[in-house]
Amino acid sequence: MNLRFNPFLLIVIITFFLVNCKKGCTDPNATNYDPDAKKDNGTCYNFTLPTNLNYTVTVDSGTKKVDVVATSIGANGYSFVFYELLDSSNVQFSSLNTASHTYSDFGQHKIAIRAHLTANVYIEETYSYIRS
Repeated sequence: MNLRFNPFLLIVIITFFLVNCKKGCTDPNATNYDPDAKKDNGTCYNFTLPTNLNYTVTVDSGTKKVDVVATSIGANGYSFVFYELLDSSNVQFSSLNTASHTYSDFGQHKIAIRAHLTANVYIEETYSYIRS
């Protein structure tokens, strides 16, 4: 039997294994850990979400103005979504922890109170309000 070294076949085999080796975050302590990843691609990150989101809602019965004050631990900012009849028509972003809105329509409304770590990473609580 005559076995010859074939460099083309070796390149094909190496390329196959490199392409099929799933890359991702291999650090089990990272927020975005991927247990299926076999090769670390440098995308691992760690963060801690804000905690203890508390809020108070005050409604002025005469003007129907709603004031919201939120507190939490670890938030870099807050956003408040005031849903008009469950439609998200009024979003207020704030680095402060307060927001106000006057509802124009009668009916059921919802307020989403968010404590942000980043723009897209947050915890949320909701509050239902019925204007009569």
